[in-house]
Amino acid sequence: MDERAIEAAIQRVGKAIEDSGKSFLFNYKARQRIDLKNKNNIYFLKSGSVAAHSYNEKILTCNILVPEVIGIESLRGMGMFKFLRCITDVELVAISNTDAVELFTALNIWRDVNDCCLSLLNVYLRKEHKFNQSTSRGTIIEYMKHIWTLSPSQRNSTSIYTFILARTHISRSLIHKVVSALEDEGLIIVRRGILVKCKL
Repeated sequence: MDERAIEAAIQRVGKAIEDSGKSFLFNYKARQRIDLKNKNNIYFLKSGSVAAHSYNEKILTCNILVPEVIGIESLRGMGMFKFLRCITDVELVAISNTDAVELFTALNIWRDVNDCCLSLLNVYLRKEHKFNQSTSRGTIIEYMKHIWTLSPSQRNSTSIYTFILARTHISRSLIHKVVSALEDEGLIIVRRGILVKCKL
């Protein structure tokens, strides 16, 4: 998957939603819950990150980072997520399904909308792959690979330790041990918790 092309598509759809004149900007604080059930909205995650939970509230489906468009499947009466839990402070731009359909049709950006769906599917599949690792080292490596795919500005403000600790039950000491081993193997370089080089 061409991640740069996908991210460009997400940005185009997000900007279209923001500039539509029919959207609303919501600000949420870290740990705040955002209910999605029966909302019939599409959301552009403009800033921050959220944990998406399925209809079984005990199950964390995946963590979603900016930029992302959430809720497109609701156009067909489906719902992937019951609610979002803010990991950080979040800016979310919402538009109703009815207005979204009119907007996407008028701007002829349904191909970009499809790419947004693929992006969210990829987020979910990556999460499944991470949690199917047989060792903590394998899980840490998968998260490091994911961090490396972030934009430079996001990557340079993301502590690998905070990122992995927030998403796993792996101890900080074990993360440090694995990171040190990967550095010794010449596979990564980490400076003050920031991943600056990755050959994984």
